[in-house]
Amino acid sequence: MRERTLRFGRSGEGDARDAANGQCIPDCAPFESFPWTIEVDGGRAHSLNANRIALLVPKPGEVEHWTLVNGGGGWDHPVHLHFEEGVTIDRGGAAIPATERLVRKDVWRLRRDGRVKFQVRFGEFGGAYVTHCHNATHEDFAMLMRIQLLTPPPGDPGFKGQPQYVVTQTPMPTPNGVIFKQPEILPEGDPRSPRIAASQRSSS
Repeated sequence: MRERTLRFGRSGEGDARDAANGQCIPDCAPFESFPWTIEVDGGRAHSLNANRIALLVPKPGEVEHWTLVNGGGGWDHPVHLHFEEGVTIDRGGAAIPATERLVRKDVWRLRRDGRVKFQVRFGEFGGAYVTHCHNATHEDFAMLMRIQLLTPPPGDPGFKGQPQYVVTQTPMPTPNGVIFKQPEILPEGDPRSPRIAASQRSSS
């Protein structure tokens, strides 16, 4: 069982733009800034870049515990997990409401300075997903993160023909059609990285 901590907060101008050319993925107006960010397991805080995978799940069926933390700034953050549901197991020491106890859900409200921990098991539908704040102002200004669920490769007993045993490439629209780009993967969000694998072994 894997533990993750996601901190939702506010961090400068964000980093949705490419440092080399100032462009966003997806496109954005030149005057916009993106202060709403998500931090994964103590790493750097990021706003959405659709060509950046913030969190990778190595295979279907894995159980993870996610702790969502409101990093401050005086805002609520209703956090939405796409295509999966989880069960709340802790509300930062507060009582779990009756409407949330032992209930499968995909949105958790983070009140000011609040935190919530839930358990999620990822199913067989591999590919790219997002988690984001459902406050429309925050969502529109890039308070989202990309997730990648990998499926078993050919030759594995669990292989069922799905193509997502490799990381999903990012579609990039151009005047001449769509091209595909290999995404960046944050090391703090990739349990296959040596640093994360070592920390998981030491905590088990």
